[in-house]
Amino acid sequence: MKCCYCGAELDTSNFCPRCGNDVRIWKKTQFISNYLYNQGLEKAKKRELSYAAQALTLSLQYNKRNTDARNLLGVVYMEMGELYLAFSEWCISLNFQSQENDARYFLASCQQTGSQIDRMNLTIHKYNQCLQYCHQQTYDLAVIQLRKVLEQSPHLVKGHLLMALLQMREGKYDQAMESLKRVEAIDRSNPTARAYREECSRYLGRDGKVLRPKEKKQRRSLKDWYRDLQENSSMASVVNLIIGAVAGAAVVGFLVVPAIRHSQNAAQSNGLVEANATISSKAREISALNEKIDEQKQAVKDAKQEAADAQDTITSYQNLMKAYDLYRSKSYTSAGKYMEKVQRKLLDSDNKKIYDEIMAVVKTTLLKQEYNEGMTAYWQNDYKAASKSLKKVVDEEEGYDRYKAAYYLGDCYVQLKDTKQAKKYLQLCSEKSGSFIYRNRASKALKSLGSSDKKSSDTEEN
Repeated sequence: MKCCYCGAELDTSNFCPRCGNDVRIWKKTQFISNYLYNQGLEKAKKRELSYAAQALTLSLQYNKRNTDARNLLGVVYMEMGELYLAFSEWCISLNFQSQENDARYFLASCQQTGSQIDRMNLTIHKYNQCLQYCHQQTYDLAVIQLRKVLEQSPHLVKGHLLMALLQMREGKYDQAMESLKRVEAIDRSNPTARAYREECSRYLGRDGKVLRPKEKKQRRSLKDWYRDLQENSSMASVVNLIIGAVAGAAVVGFLVVPAIRHSQNAAQSNGLVEANATISSKAREISALNEKIDEQKQAVKDAKQEAADAQDTITSYQNLMKAYDLYRSKSYTSAGKYMEKVQRKLLDSDNKKIYDEIMAVVKTTLLKQEYNEGMTAYWQNDYKAASKSLKKVVDEEEGYDRYKAAYYLGDCYVQLKDTKQAKKYLQLCSEKSGSFIYRNRASKALKSLGSSDKKSSDTEEN
């Protein structure tokens, strides 16, 4: 890492070895930028390009000279079909670092033939023409033009999303779903594609076909029955007489009386139909709004979680830097307080080495402090607090006065009437302690616990 003032190589101190300026803030911004770059790299490997682009853009806000992040952002844009944005990022990267920069290779590979740039310009022109057709509501021309765009640039995510939107407008939800699958093959985390997919799934069945209203069974008309009867000449005359009688009765029973009833019920029926239609429309609107609210809540929840993870990482780096300063000044007790707040899993490999180096020295001081706090609580008869501190010392494989602490921890559990735990730690002291005094004490305490258990069992039997 180089100094932002004079360009000299920085060491582990907070001041530049050449110009003497304070570079703590500069180091923090570099750590955060590199952390966001690593996040973007992981997302890009999983083809979650939208999330990768967000992380890399934020990384460049902390350090605009992070050429690795800028080059990777260009590659992400190229995978999403936005080659002009990729060219822009690579050109800016070359301006910051002209030598040993992968951006030169990327630009050279795209500029070997002039057809690449010409095709990019033609694609942009045609895509803008599609948008203009959509604004003019000439959707057929927009679809035709968009197909030509996707033939030339099959990785253009915006083009596939626009095609899916046009297909959804025409009710072709199955075809729209195929367009969205092409988007997800390029960018798995595209939020717009997810929203479109949820909308399409409402209109598709399990077989992937568009749901249609059930067709009503066709009934045979009177003409069909009359035609069949005419073919049978022996029945034709009888049928004609029957049809005439039925027609006369139908005129009276089915035209006059229903007309009167219909005029009375028409107003009520129309009002009921309008009310049902209004209720159904409002219900659909409420359902759509509830879905949007759920989506926004989930988006806010995800953003808060990512912000919390980033804040934890920053806090760990800050505490590590404070602990390192105190460690260099040999204030091991104060350094230990900050080391307890550092989450080692959030550090990169270099800082994990620093963490291990500090902990190797500070660990004994921390254990000594815990031992002293435990013994102070023990002599004050606060056995619960004493057991909590002494257990931290005993749990270490080679801790500070481990077996001596095991004896007092066992005695704490004796006073707390936890015989099982008391035997465990007294047994540990009697077997492994290097001090004859504490081995002897632990053995006597174990015998007294055994005799008390025997007396209690005899009392229960009597």
